[in-house]
Order: sequence, then structure tokens, then C-alpha cells
Amino acid sequence: MIFREKIQRYQKKANTAERKVKILESLIEEMSRESYHVTQDLRKQKAFLETVISSVSDALFVVDKRGSIKRINIGALNLLGYSEEDLIGRDIDLLTKEKENCIGGLINEVVNSSLVLAEETILLAKDQREIEVGLSCAAMFSVNSEKKKMLEHVFEGVLIVAHDIGPNKKLIRDLENTKTRLEKKAGEHQRAQEATLNILEDMVETKNRLEQTLKELEQKEAQLIQAEKLSGIGQMAAGIAHEINNPLTCIMGFSQMMLLREDIQEELREDLQSIQRESKRCVAIIESLLNFARPKPALKKEIDIVKVLDATTKITSYSASLDKVEIIKEYDPSTPRLMADENRLQEVFMNLMLNAAMAMPEGGKLTIRCYQEDKNIVLSFSDEGIGMSESIKDKIFDPFFTTSYEKEYKGQKGTGLGLSISYAIIKEHGGDITVESKRNQGTTFYIRLPAIASHEVS
Repeated sequence: MIFREKIQRYQKKANTAERKVKILESLIEEMSRESYHVTQDLRKQKAFLETVISSVSDALFVVDKRGSIKRINIGALNLLGYSEEDLIGRDIDLLTKEKENCIGGLINEVVNSSLVLAEETILLAKDQREIEVGLSCAAMFSVNSEKKKMLEHVFEGVLIVAHDIGPNKKLIRDLENTKTRLEKKAGEHQRAQEATLNILEDMVETKNRLEQTLKELEQKEAQLIQAEKLSGIGQMAAGIAHEINNPLTCIMGFSQMMLLREDIQEELREDLQSIQRESKRCVAIIESLLNFARPKPALKKEIDIVKVLDATTKITSYSASLDKVEIIKEYDPSTPRLMADENRLQEVFMNLMLNAAMAMPEGGKLTIRCYQEDKNIVLSFSDEGIGMSESIKDKIFDPFFTTSYEKEYKGQKGTGLGLSISYAIIKEHGGDITVESKRNQGTTFYIRLPAIASHEVS
């Protein structure tokens, strides 16, 4: 009984050992398969890495701590023109132009700091060509996990990547040279442009001066023509006035005697009155002619032009001709004094005011300004009247010329000598009178008279 139990126990133990063996065999088989697959994966990864390294166009070097070349790729062989046998085991510094401690110093820094460092250097190819490269160096470590509870990093070498920067450097140099040339050309172009602009500015300035000179010459010529015209007409007017004055005196005398008679018919009386009235108008014209032909010499003295303007506007304010005209005064109180004949200037001012009133039959504003401009006193008379065309404006100072609205105004017929006499008076005072006007935009007369210098004022 006891023996049987022992046999049973031994059988159970045998069965247990057999199962364990089978389990171990299964585990060994499974581990073998996994090991095979891992080995295949490692081979594939190694082949892939080899392909990647071979495909890199940059030069790759693997060196030890001393700088001895342990591994290179095809990119390095193509760059330097060496074979793999020529370079394996060789000191990488011997490939540099300096030959010693060029890359070695960089390797030591990488090993000690575990940083990725970069710099530029020159490598020598097999045919002694100098190749400018940019170097990137990094230390390679593997992990040793044999020690329990602790991982150890084991130094495997230094990976050096050399990139040919010669073409880029040449491109940069070419670009810098091109930039320098372009900047030089741009500078030359700018200087040429500035010179051209200066020439154009000089030409424009010269043109403006020429136009101004031409304008002044035209004004002087017009003034000379006007002066000659006035002189000729004045001489002729004096002769005509003397020739007409005597018979006109007889006509007026006899017509006046006839009017004194009581036995004349009424119709004849009206005719005689017309003769008398028109004869008086002729006498007024003759007096104007004589004043125009032989003007009295100006009695100049130092005057305040603002006071003369005030006195003139006060006199004209009583005139029916200006009853619809609003006079606006814009006088600069600092206007200097001048040497002039007060009465003659009043005659000019009154003439311009009456002309303004005739140009505004329905009334309007007449603005009178007085101010200093450089060494001159400027007076302007601006109305809101119907204005005048260029053709009329060119003749406005001619003797006996009248505009359509001047020919008959409020029953009074003008002689056409008012502006001519005014022109002569202003010229006699060393001044100038001009007009600006546009049709239906009003008219402005400008008078410029020389002011007395501050040191000349008494």
C-alpha cells in the first residue's frame, strides 16, 4: 500500500516535470521566433540607416575622441575625391587647410559639453582644392542597461556633418558685389537726377524771370505808347480847343441874347436853350482838353493818404451818383505818408468812385483798401459791377474812350478823359495805375505810389 502510494507520487512528479519541459520548449521556441523577428527588424533598420546615410549629400564623418575617422559616407568621398580606404583611420585635422587642431579642438568641446557646436573651416580635397564648409559636431552616446536600477550613457564617437558652403559664399559675394554696383549706379543715377532737377529748376526760374521781364517790358512799352499817345493827343487837343473856343463863345453869346428877347416863339426858345446847354457842355469838354493838354504842375507836399481817402469819400457821399453804393473802407492805419498833390489825388479817387457807381447802376459795394507793399503804398478800388472784356480793358486809359455804360449815365454824358487824366496824374507822382476785370465779375483799379522812407519823414 505504501509502495503504491510512492509510485503514484513519483508518477505525479514525472508528469509535472514533463509538462515543465514542454513549457520550456514552447518558451524557447517562442523566444527564438521573437529573436528572429527582432534580428530581421534590426537588419532592416540598419539597412535603412545605411541608405539614409548614403543618400545624404553632405559629408558625414564619425570620429573618436582623438579625431580619428571611423566611418564616412559617400557624400564625403564625393566632396573630397578620396576613397574610403584613404580616409578610414586618418586624423580628420589632416584634411583641413591648417592641418592641426582645427577640428580637434571642436571635438574636445563637444565631448566635454555634450552640445552641438558649429563653425566654418576649409577642407583640402585630394587634388588640393580648397573647399569652404560649415561643420556641425555632436557627440554620440549609447545606453548600457546591464547595471541594475541605473542606465549608463557610453560615448561612441563624434558625428561631424560638413556642408559645402562655397557656392553659397560665392553667391553671397556675387550678391554683395551686385548690391555694391547697384548702390553705386543708384548713387550716380540719384546724382544725375538731382543735377537734372537742379537744371530744370534753374530753367524754370530763368523762364519765370524771362516771363516777368517780358511782362515788365510789355508794361513799359504800353506805358510809353500811352505816354506818346497822350502827348500827341494833348498837343492836338490844345490846338483844337483854341480854334473852337472863339466861335463857341460867339454861339453862346448870341444864343443868350436871343433868349433875352420876349418876342421869340416858344419852339424857337427851346431850340436856343438846347444850343445853350450843348454849348456849355462843349465849354466843359474844352476845359477838360486844356487841363489834359497843359496840366498844372503838381504842388506836392507830405500828406497822409488815409486822411485824403476819408475826405474824398465824405465829399462823394453827398453825390446823387453814389446814393445806391455802399462804400467799405479797409485802411491799414500803419500806412506811411507820401509826397503828393492832395487835390490832384482827390480828383483821381473821385473819378474811380464815379466809374464804380456807373458800373453798378442797381447799386452795390465799393471796397477801398489802402496798405503798404514793399516800398509802395497800394490803393485798390473794387466794385461789384458788370466788369469789362479784355478788349475794353486794353483801351480803358485811352483819351475819349468810354464804355457803353459811361456814354450816358443819369442824364450825364462823359467826355472819355477821366481815366486818361487820372493815368497822367498818377504817372506824374511816380506811380502806376492798373486794372483787373472780368465780364460780370466786377472791376478793381490798383494805384501804387512811392512811400516816404522812415528816415525821410519830417
